[in-house]
Parts: sequence; C-alpha cells; structure tokens
Amino acid sequence: MSEHHDCTDCKRIFEKLSEYIDQELDQEECLVFEEHIRNCRPCLEFLETLHSTIKLSKQLDTQETYRIPRDVSLKLHEFLKKECKLL
Repeated sequence: MSEHHDCTDCKRIFEKLSEYIDQELDQEECLVFEEHIRNCRPCLEFLETLHSTIKLSKQLDTQETYRIPRDVSLKLHEFLKKECKLL
C-alpha cells in the first residue's frame, strides 16, 4: 500500500461508500473506488468495519430497541468532529 495519503481522495470515496455497498456505482466508479481502497489502509479498515457493523446489525433482534448511552454518543460525536472532520 502506498505511503502517500490524500484526504481529499478519502472524502470522495467516503461520499460514494453507500453507493458502493449497495452496488449502485457504475463500473468505472467502482474500479476507482476499489483502487483507492487497495492503496489506502484507513479507508480499507473503515470499509471492513462498516461491513462488520452491517452484518452485526442484521443479526440483532429487530423487536428490541438498543440505545447508545448519552455519554458514549457525545464522545463518539466529538471524536468524529475532531479526528474525521465528518460532522
């Protein structure tokens, strides 16, 4: 994997993530996405984590409601704002 890390590319990939997972990207966009993932460890790890989260969420009993404790939710939001600049 490449040592060079361009966050601009990562942000573009992040914007297409849902479409990629739902297999809605055209072939060219899909190839660009997959090339980036092969060469960007943070994006690869994020994608793998997201796949695991989706898989686990499908295993939950849909009749029960699960809530994240407020303090955990606040810490998560602060982390995302600071580290990922996504919110």
